[in-house]
Amino acid sequence: MALGARGTTELTQFVAALDRPRHIWLMTPVAAVDPLLEQLVPLLEADDTVIDGGELALPRRHPASPLARSPGDPFMSIVE
Repeated sequence: MALGARGTTELTQFVAALDRPRHIWLMTPVAAVDPLLEQLVPLLEADDTVIDGGELALPRRHPASPLARSPGDPFMSIVE
């Protein structure tokens, strides 16, 4: 692939392919954020960051999610 881009087919491969610290920008429908975080968070390390850049829907479920509100949580949203 051009300019060093690498494709993956599994989330574990995707996370492993990123340079550390990892900054992962999600562009998913609001209903998919929590299920994706459930899979993604266990693969992350302390300095990694997850950014929600997806669609805005009210009410948003994930800001109250225990996955997104633990000490040192890696999650931020730009659409609050």
